Formats: sequence, structure tokens, C-alpha cells
Amino acid sequence: MKKWVIRIGANYFIVPLCGIMYLTAGAVFFLFLPFLQLFFCYQNYKWSHDLKSWLLLQINMLIAAMFGNYTGARLFLSFISNDAESQIIFIFIFQVDMWIVLLLSLVSGGAKLISCKRGKKRLKEQRESF
Repeated sequence: MKKWVIRIGANYFIVPLCGIMYLTAGAVFFLFLPFLQLFFCYQNYKWSHDLKSWLLLQINMLIAAMFGNYTGARLFLSFISNDAESQIIFIFIFQVDMWIVLLLSLVSGGAKLISCKRGKKRLKEQRESF
């Protein structure tokens, strides 16, 4: 149980990082965020043993990405610049980031589905050989 709390909590590392980086770097941080999400997507793939656990981790990563982008954008708009162009840019960043997470989830979900089916097939073959 403790491992799962750490695994789910690791996905939420994006939230404080987005808050800190949007205040210092602004929308430039958006260029580096997909690499961090790719790393967490890979970690979620490795940490999960079946499709349900992978889905749980990916949903938490999606929620963390949404909350992190919203938090970072609100901080930027509150303390740095609150013009119409900044709001449009952050709406665009929010939408693109959600598509990136969903695309990464689709790719890693397909890989997890294939690996789970192969694992079940190997297990069945091992049982039959005994």
C-alpha cells in the first residue's frame, strides 16, 4: 500500500513544479513539461502490473497535469501579466498539454495491453509445460 501512495504521489510532483516554474519562466516551461510527462508515463508503465493499475496511475497523471497547468497559469496571471494574450496562450497550453497526456496514455496503454496479453500467454504456456 505504501508503494502505491508513493507511485501516485510521484505523479503529483508536476503540480508544485508548474507553480514554481510558471512564476519564474512563464510559458517557456511548457516546452519542458512534455519531457517530464513522458518520464512519468514511462514510470507508470513500469510500476503497473496490469491494465487497471496503469489506468489508475495515468488518470492521476492527467489530473496532476490539469491542476498543475491551472495553478501555474493562475499564478502567472495573478502576479506577472493578466492581459488577454496571456490568457489565450495559457488556454492553448492547457489544451495542448491535455492532448499530449492523452496521446502518451494511448501509446503506453497499447503497449501495456500487449505486454499484459503476452504475459498471460507466457504464464499459460509455462503452466502447460509442467
